[in-house]
Amino acid sequence: MGIKWRDSLNIGVEEIDTQHQELFRRFDLFLSACESGEGIARLNELLEFLADYVQFHFHDEEKMHLLHDYPGYKEHCKQHGKFIEDLRRMQEGARVEGVALHHIIDTNALLFKWIINHISKADKEFGDFIKLQGHTK
Repeated sequence: MGIKWRDSLNIGVEEIDTQHQELFRRFDLFLSACESGEGIARLNELLEFLADYVQFHFHDEEKMHLLHDYPGYKEHCKQHGKFIEDLRRMQEGARVEGVALHHIIDTNALLFKWIINHISKADKEFGDFIKLQGHTK
């Protein structure tokens, strides 16, 4: 049941597309671990990676929004903030309670929702905006 990057998800900004591909790669590795019964053992590793990587990624993405005077910047930042908040809540729950099956289910749901609602919609809207501005490579 893995998840693979599709070129249709590219927004046209190489730096951001490469970062999105890395997020997909890590999520796919986690899904593979879940399929082999190692999800509980690998959850903290994924959450730690995400906690660091999304900060870096969101910073780069938001910098690009400002550079191109993107009108959806504030709403996009709110979505980033909500994801970080959800991720922190999951990390704290796993830390306090110990990793359990419901943490795996919640994490998978969050990441699938993020891919469907953010990367494939909100980030694509930004990509479309800068294409119209003639700023993509």
